[in-house]
Amino acid sequence: MNPLTFALIALGTTAAAAVIDHPEYASLAGMSEEDLAVYERGIKIVGAQPLPPPIKDTSFKLVYDKKHPFRKAGKNDQRGTS
Repeated sequence: MNPLTFALIALGTTAAAAVIDHPEYASLAGMSEEDLAVYERGIKIVGAQPLPPPIKDTSFKLVYDKKHPFRKAGKNDQRGTS
């Protein structure tokens, strides 16, 4: 193998390793088409997940304990939907 071929293979391997180590949340702006192709082959695309089931009990919950004691409304407090 001639030195130029070896250098190109080494450079390509290093670039591919750098692209694969690229954080998923970082910008891909400025990457070459080749780097993007290597990156796309190396990431796992999950896609949309199914929605959770609907909540069965949608009634109001009365919370009255030591952490949430009842307090009477003050003169500037607004409570309720009226």
